[in-house]
Amino acid sequence: MATIKDVAALAGVSTATVSLVLNGRGQELKVSAATQQKVLAAAKTLAYKPNASARKLRTSEVEKPTIAFYWPMDLRINYLAAILTGLRTEIEKLQFDCELIICTYRNDHLAEEQGLKNAYRYSAAIIGAPSEADMAYLQGLKTSLPIILFNRYLEKYHTVCSQDESTLRNAVNLLAAKGHVRACLFHPDALYTVSGKRLSMLLQFAEETGLSIERNFIFSVEDSCDGGVIAARRYLSLDHPPKAILSMSDTIAIGASSILSRKGLVMPEDVELIAFAIGDPNLSHFANPSLSVIEMPSHEMAENCIDIARQVIQTPDLPLCHRQIPSKLILRESCPE
Repeated sequence: MATIKDVAALAGVSTATVSLVLNGRGQELKVSAATQQKVLAAAKTLAYKPNASARKLRTSEVEKPTIAFYWPMDLRINYLAAILTGLRTEIEKLQFDCELIICTYRNDHLAEEQGLKNAYRYSAAIIGAPSEADMAYLQGLKTSLPIILFNRYLEKYHTVCSQDESTLRNAVNLLAAKGHVRACLFHPDALYTVSGKRLSMLLQFAEETGLSIERNFIFSVEDSCDGGVIAARRYLSLDHPPKAILSMSDTIAIGASSILSRKGLVMPEDVELIAFAIGDPNLSHFANPSLSVIEMPSHEMAENCIDIARQVIQTPDLPLCHRQIPSKLILRESCPE
């Protein structure tokens, strides 16, 4: 079995340099790109794996696979609980003895994360919500680290995505079938890669169905309950507001429904509302009134990510997996059947 000294000898550098590069600190400590490449090439040629014996002696722990879960530090952090629950559930179900590390990153700055460049730091990485800039970085990234994308698609990586098209269409068709010809639309003011595409799909389906969503019926607000309060007040200020509301965020919908209720509007008699739910499903279920939602399968998607990670750790040459999990239209008090 190759040692760090063997890698150093083949690369023509010191063992300290090898250690820095393989731990992802080469750029930070000004090791040249050429030297880093020589070290990585030598490690790959020798099939070098870091010797964990010293670590085990220090910590008295058995070496476990380590899975890094990357998620951006913005308002989407609100959706993290449902995803983490899914990750934990699948780990427990599979009795998969691993370490799960949460790594937050700045939107558009995934390239700053050294752990993705170091094939030896983690056993696998799950990356959630990368922006267009982050996706471009990932497309060009050269790494042997197994990567699973959560709700994003690149052919070169494993992917688990939500399939929303048919469910969005069904929600729009339901409102049209109930006799609605006009609707209001609430959506987050910060639109990301997938949420922007989802919004475009909904507007297209509404146009095809004959459900009119006029420009002055579209309210862009912060993705929060406070944002929902603002959207509801704008809705109430309209002379003849539509009797149907589509919200691209369950958080916005919860804030909006509280104001509508206080102003004496009763769902579904006075207004019907359907929201896109990404966060904790209990929030929309136990809202008053309970919200009809297009529920993104965050929990199931997270479970699938762990399943792929386990497989690829056990079988490094696992063929690429591309899985799609359909979202669900769940009808409750705010818009019953």
